Amino acid sequence: MKKWYSLIDKIYRQENLELAFKRVKRNNGAPGIDGETVSDFGAMAELNIKFLHEELKTNKYEPSPVRRVEIEKPDGGIRLRMVKMKQWKTYKAMHKEMRRLGIKGNGLKMAVAKWKNSNARIIHQILPKQYFDELGLIDIQKYEVGLLSNYY
Repeated sequence: MKKWYSLIDKIYRQENLELAFKRVKRNNGAPGIDGETVSDFGAMAELNIKFLHEELKTNKYEPSPVRRVEIEKPDGGIRLRMVKMKQWKTYKAMHKEMRRLGIKGNGLKMAVAKWKNSNARIIHQILPKQYFDELGLIDIQKYEVGLLSNYY
C-alpha cells in the first residue's frame, strides 16, 4: 500500500483528475468565466488533464480570476456568486472526491498553510482591495495579530 504524506499528492494524480472530470461532466457543469463548456474541455480532455497535472505537480497552477454575478433575492437583497473556470471546477471536484473517500490532510498544517497563503500574489489578483472596500469591512491592518499556532 502506498503511503501518502499530503493531500495534494492524491489530487494531482492523473487518474484522479480524470475521475474528477467525469464527475464534472456527469453533473453538466455550467461554463466558467472563460466560456469553456464541459464538452469543449472534454474534446481535448487528455491534453487538458495532462497540462493540469503538470501545473499542480510543479506548484505552478494559478487559477484565473472569477467573474462576479449578482443575483437578486426575493426580499430585495443581493447574493454574490462567483463563476469559475472549468479547470478550477475539475480541481475542486477532485478535492471533494478525496474528502468523500475519507482522505484528509493534517488539519493543523492545512490551517497554517491557508494563513501563510493569505498574502500570496494570486489572492491579490482574484480578490483585489477594492472588492473588500465595497463590502465595508473593517481594516484589520491597524490591529496587531499574533500567530495562530506555535508551528513555526
